[in-house]
Amino acid sequence: MSTPGPQMARQQVSEGFADAAAGYDTTGTEFFATMGTNLVTHGAIPPGAWVLDVGCGKGAVTIPAARAAGPDGHVTGIDLAPGMLAHAEDRARRAGVANVSFQAGDAEDPGMHPGWTPGSFDVILAGNVIQFLPRPARAVAHWRTLLTPHGKLAISWNLAEDPRWLPIIATFDTALPGNVTGFAATLRRPPFTSADDLEAMLTGASFHAPSTVLHQVTMTYCGPGHWWAAAQSQGPWAVAWRHIPAPELDPARAQAFAQLDQLRAADGALTRALTFACTARSVAASIWARSINPRARSAASSCSLRRIASPPSRVRTPRGGLRPGSSSKARTARQVSSVTSGSHVPEPTMSPW
Repeated sequence: MSTPGPQMARQQVSEGFADAAAGYDTTGTEFFATMGTNLVTHGAIPPGAWVLDVGCGKGAVTIPAARAAGPDGHVTGIDLAPGMLAHAEDRARRAGVANVSFQAGDAEDPGMHPGWTPGSFDVILAGNVIQFLPRPARAVAHWRTLLTPHGKLAISWNLAEDPRWLPIIATFDTALPGNVTGFAATLRRPPFTSADDLEAMLTGASFHAPSTVLHQVTMTYCGPGHWWAAAQSQGPWAVAWRHIPAPELDPARAQAFAQLDQLRAADGALTRALTFACTARSVAASIWARSINPRARSAASSCSLRRIASPPSRVRTPRGGLRPGSSSKARTARQVSSVTSGSHVPEPTMSPW
């Protein structure tokens, strides 16, 4: 059987995350908030910036980005899953963040639906979404056109799985039908095999001197059932494992649970260390100072926005063309930070299937 084309793949991924929206980022083991903060830090959002968060989910990146942009800036979050947008709006309200808006939009081609013009944003953020896009190079090219001449793109993505967990992931991936790409293969397809490869893709799309910082995040699960509940509300289930036929799912889960029992600590807990990368185009502070125009401009979109608060209006003065990419990479030393996520909570009741 043939694999689905880009449009079908996009639809399947968006449907998967729509189905997972209720449980997404609710099990107490997620890395979304941690990596959202890391991405915003690496993106170095200046006060007053106009920011687009593609594939915003429940706002793990949008909300800290709005705080960084400040009252004179604005952040728009887009996602194809209506349930994610509804949760993001609610979280932003509860966080007291007013300079945000959310709307339906395609992360791979944001300009296709909202109708933004080239140069609409100072910063574009993509938090743990690019690996789920069928055509990542195409997405990066579209993002580049929406940025100002000195704008910045910051991406977070999964660089490496905990080696001890690779057999568990493979147990479910091998149970998939032949026309469905496994979760591990989705994450490790080019250019996600290394930071060098991803940086090369950005350089090819006219991003100058991209740099990458690594972060290790350790999740703790109270047992196999706790991990399984988390997996069913995140990427593994949304993009791949929900397609496992029912007759194959139960045996795969039983085998995986047996494998996980061998990894449990004396107190029964499971730990899993993931390595994430934050990759961004580096821009000098003096350039940022010139790229943010303090004068007002109108929000250039005639579409209906799902707003929490209307963004302040801004007018951007015309500037030169896009800055060309550099043929040589000005690398910065890659640093690794480490954080721990998750806690010992009662193991959830297993679903009957």
